[in-house]
Amino acid sequence: MTTVGTNFNYSASEHGADGERMLGTTDQIKIRIDNARRERTGIHGRIMFFVNGAHTAFDNINLEKGDQRSRFVRDIVRNLSDAIISIYSEKAITHDIGLLCQAVINWDMESLKVDYISATEFAPPIAFPLYPFLREGAGTILFAPPGTGKSWVSLIMGVCLSNGLTSPFNALKRHVIYANLERPRNTFLVRDYAVRRALGFPSDMPSGIGYIHARGLTFKSVLWHIEQEGRKHPDSVVILDSISRTGLGSLLDDTTANQFTDAMNALGLTWLGVGHTPRGDDKHVFGSVHFTAGCDIETRLVGSEYGHNLNLLLETVKANDSKRNFKHALSLEFGAEEQEGLVNIREIQTDDPGLVAQSTDNPFRIAHAIELLGGKATPSEIAEETGIALPNVSKVLTGSKGKFVFLEEESRSAGRNKYYGVGNE
Repeated sequence: MTTVGTNFNYSASEHGADGERMLGTTDQIKIRIDNARRERTGIHGRIMFFVNGAHTAFDNINLEKGDQRSRFVRDIVRNLSDAIISIYSEKAITHDIGLLCQAVINWDMESLKVDYISATEFAPPIAFPLYPFLREGAGTILFAPPGTGKSWVSLIMGVCLSNGLTSPFNALKRHVIYANLERPRNTFLVRDYAVRRALGFPSDMPSGIGYIHARGLTFKSVLWHIEQEGRKHPDSVVILDSISRTGLGSLLDDTTANQFTDAMNALGLTWLGVGHTPRGDDKHVFGSVHFTAGCDIETRLVGSEYGHNLNLLLETVKANDSKRNFKHALSLEFGAEEQEGLVNIREIQTDDPGLVAQSTDNPFRIAHAIELLGGKATPSEIAEETGIALPNVSKVLTGSKGKFVFLEEESRSAGRNKYYGVGNE
């Protein structure tokens, strides 16, 4: 008979716990708690029981409720052989499961405590798996109107990350998990091949991306699988396509936004969520302001078509601990025949007029207008060229120190007109 309280080895971590016991018969018992999380009624988790590697019982229970633990123990006992029950009693099983649940509860309670930072404690430098759009261990939302190319861009980012490419995005090599909630698997067979071909991969070289295809399933359905993959690969970058398909509720609801960003941030992984914009307003992601509040970086994507080319501009409109209004431009070339699909991807300059006109960065647009107008321009000329209201133009010209300079000599010779140029900043 196994002595209660002895020879049970266990450990707890952020999202669960593992326990192991060797019986006198050399049978091996394993108990596992996965997806531990704090909910309104207590700490819940998915608990599993194995005998010699064989799955015997599982349930999703409130770890703090004795009646739910007892019910799970009864399920286990019904499935165990008399030989094992004779040496591993119901009382011993109850004790082991209680210890494991208590370990998770203790870990959760101890993980939230007052933290004092000493004068000699310094954090490692902030790292960017894909500069500056993805920050290590942080969340990014990439948003644009439907059909702009968000999925293409996120997939290209994923291929750059999984292979450590420096172009068309400058990326560090990372394990990539692409959670596809929108499209059938066949779509990504086509797109994965197209991106590899456009980037010049050999025909037998895979992208290296790990896909989770879950069209029609809920966000919570894929979250557990992402957690498991993240445990195996702690440096993973998660791409979720898209936020609109999370199934958590109305995107306009603050609770939905908080649930989404809390769940993604709790992974402890670098993540990219793909979002849409509202109808008639492409300046922010559709939904509650808490989507913006909960992520660290927000990147706006705009596009401009030229024949078979789609030129794209990425612009960071929110950036914690990194550069705001950073811009990066790509050109996606599609074949003349529809069946050719994507044939080339290249970096381009950010001064494409069709892209500049869509930027929300007024200083950037004004600087570009001044260059187009011969290197000097009055506020009225700039307002006419850009469509920015004259008072806003004047405010930028006088308030952006170093970026714009007042051209005194040109203004003096022009009478009442005031001319500005682009500074050296």
